[in-house]
Amino acid sequence: MENSILTKENIVLNCHAKDKTEAIMKMGEQLIKTDCISEEYIEGMLEREKNISTYIGNNIAIPHGEFGYSKYIKKSSLGIMVYPDGVDWGNGIAKVVIGIASKNDDHMEILANIAMIVSEQSEVDKIVESSEDYILDLFTKSFE
Repeated sequence: MENSILTKENIVLNCHAKDKTEAIMKMGEQLIKTDCISEEYIEGMLEREKNISTYIGNNIAIPHGEFGYSKYIKKSSLGIMVYPDGVDWGNGIAKVVIGIASKNDDHMEILANIAMIVSEQSEVDKIVESSEDYILDLFTKSFE
């Protein structure tokens, strides 16, 4: 798996959103800004959320697009947005939102790596209070 799926440019701290829809839109906008996806991919992220919650517990949500929207991914990438005050995700409060745009079939490996990183609430708490450098280092090491 390529190590460049997460760049410092796609880590945004101190975010605020009124609800999960706005948080997903902001994630999509960030991935568009860094030329990872086309705008249509955001529709896929919102569709996925309608069908099944992307909240996984431990204050983590992992929005990603429905399968049919992968054609709108320009390059496999992650975006990480930290919401210190949290966002109501319906079945939990997300403080760390990790957007996935996976061009290949490596999305299951990406999800597994993310799950390992955020399996402990104490690590999630560190992420919420840390810097872009800490987050980049943490995720980059796990994808090597």
